[in-house]
Amino acid sequence: MMRDRFTIDHRMSFASYFALSAKRLIRGAADPFVSRFDSDLTSVFVVGCGHSGTTLVAGKMSRLSGCYCANWETNAFHPDVGLYWSKAVYGTLMQVARGLGARVVLEKTPKHVHCHVRILRLLPAARFVVVVRNPLDTCASLFRRFGSLDFAIERWNMDNAAALDVAAARSSKLVRYEELVSNPQSEFSSIASFSGLSWFAEAAEGGVTAFRADDSSGPNMILRSLQVAQPIEARVNVWHGVFTPAMADEVTARTRRVATALGY
Repeated sequence: MMRDRFTIDHRMSFASYFALSAKRLIRGAADPFVSRFDSDLTSVFVVGCGHSGTTLVAGKMSRLSGCYCANWETNAFHPDVGLYWSKAVYGTLMQVARGLGARVVLEKTPKHVHCHVRILRLLPAARFVVVVRNPLDTCASLFRRFGSLDFAIERWNMDNAAALDVAAARSSKLVRYEELVSNPQSEFSSIASFSGLSWFAEAAEGGVTAFRADDSSGPNMILRSLQVAQPIEARVNVWHGVFTPAMADEVTARTRRVATALGY
C-alpha cells in the first residue's frame, strides 16, 4: 500500500501510485518553462487538512467587498496537471476577478497545503491562510465521512505536517479553528487585514457565501455550503459523540508529535 499526500483518498496500490507518478512526470515536463504571473491582484490561498474549517474561513471571507472567491475547490496547482494548466486555470480566475472589480482572489483547496512551493513558483507574492483544528475533532469528522480511523489519523498527520511547513513561511497566517469560532470578530478581522481586505461584523452572521449547494457539488460540499451560510457555530469537543475512549486515546497517541508542534 502506497500513500500519496496530494489526493483525498491517499491510499493506493503500488501500480496506481506508479501510474500516477508517471502521469505527473509527463504533464510536468514543461514546468520549468512556464513563466510567473504578472498581476497587481492579491492572491490568497486557504489551505489545511479537510474538515478543519477551511470552508468556513473562505465562505465568510467571500462576503467581503473586493474579494473574489472561487466557489469550488479548483485543485489548480495539483501536480497531476502541470504548471502550464495551473497557469491557465488560475489566470481565468484572475480575469473573472478583474471583471468583477475585485482586488483579491481567494481560493480554497485544502490539499493545496501540499502545493505551497508550486504556487509560489507562479505567484511569488501569494499569501496563505493555514487553518488547523485539534486532532480529535478533525479525525472524528473524517471518521464519520470515510469510516476508517487509520485513514483519518494518517490524513490528519500528513496534512498538518505540511501545514506546519507552510505556516512557517513569511507569507502565511496560522488560524486555529478553536480560536476562530470562540472569537470570530477578532480572528476574521485579522485574516481580512492579512489578505488586504476590510472586515465588517455582519459577514460572520448567516447569509449567502460563494459556496452554494447544487447537484454538482457532491454531498460533502453541499453540507459544508449549507453550514457556512449559517451563523458561526462552535463545534468544539464534538469527538465525544463519535469516539470511544480507546479510539480517542489512539488518536491522541498517534497525532502527538504534530499536534504538539501546532500547540495542541
